[in-house]
Amino acid sequence: MQYGISLSSVPVKVSSVFCINMYHKNAGCRDCIDICPAGAVRIGRPGTALSIDPEFCIGCERCVSACRYGAFQYKGLSEIQWLDSLAEKAEKGKLLLSCGKSSYGAMRLNCLSQLNAVGLLYLGIKGVRELMLYSGNCAECAFGNGKNFLRLQLKSLKGFSGSLEGCAISAGNSEYIVIRFSSFPCLSSREKKQINVSRRGFFSLFGRELASGAFSAVDVLMEQSRESVNIGDSKKKSQRKVLFEKTISMLLPYIKKPLLFDRNIPFGTIRYSEENCDKCNLCITLCPSAALTKTEDGVIVHESLNCTGCGVCIKACVNGCLQIEQESEYPQRLK
Repeated sequence: MQYGISLSSVPVKVSSVFCINMYHKNAGCRDCIDICPAGAVRIGRPGTALSIDPEFCIGCERCVSACRYGAFQYKGLSEIQWLDSLAEKAEKGKLLLSCGKSSYGAMRLNCLSQLNAVGLLYLGIKGVRELMLYSGNCAECAFGNGKNFLRLQLKSLKGFSGSLEGCAISAGNSEYIVIRFSSFPCLSSREKKQINVSRRGFFSLFGRELASGAFSAVDVLMEQSRESVNIGDSKKKSQRKVLFEKTISMLLPYIKKPLLFDRNIPFGTIRYSEENCDKCNLCITLCPSAALTKTEDGVIVHESLNCTGCGVCIKACVNGCLQIEQESEYPQRLK
């Protein structure tokens, strides 16, 4: 490793409770399987577990970025801390990143597909004004084509930018990809110091964790494979959801138009029709993010701040009482 911080030796932590496939057999999400170049991801039946086979995992960490619901996490630091370590490398608002196969002299990631739409937005509020991404030849990389995933994230950024006024996001692609964040709000210096992982601090953390045995891939991943999901339990917010809320809290004054529903953005609004509802409560029980509750009068209430837009409730309702809004206002409050 010549440039920047590499997390390739850090095993991925799996949190099955955030995997929507654990709540409904027809959830239909296979993003982690599709992006894994080694076929290491294993999705169990509802109520069982999501896992990674340590015999196949090659440590690319693309699953962390691909899972929009936060079921995969970096071991040893949060997604916010990882992004903070990238933002700290920016010079005068300009950050240069490259993949491991690129010959360009920039801070290297395992793969550019480690960057997702929410993470890119977060870099914008962390003071990055121009992000330049250099990639090598994906055809020669064991991690596969990461640029296809990145293009989907840029499309989501463009859609999100359409709801903003007073700040903007633009992206271009020539010999490299450049993303510009114009007039973006910036976290204060005090907030930046709350989570501070410098290069020296990161390797100090790495050494402590390694000494305690916490970085044993087999131990971590095999332990995860034995975790089961108790459907109906109250669920905490995933790291991805927390990251999104931290980011959007800065952008609230600039959101002047309804947000378009986008699977890469963990937010959604569900429309409920009481007409055919038989009050079975299945949607409430199966919701992975506790976004659905019921009033004393038996009316289903949807809390969009908790919603990730996964659609499990819609597939669970046999009477078709729930539909996701393709455009929705973001609540001007955050819990």
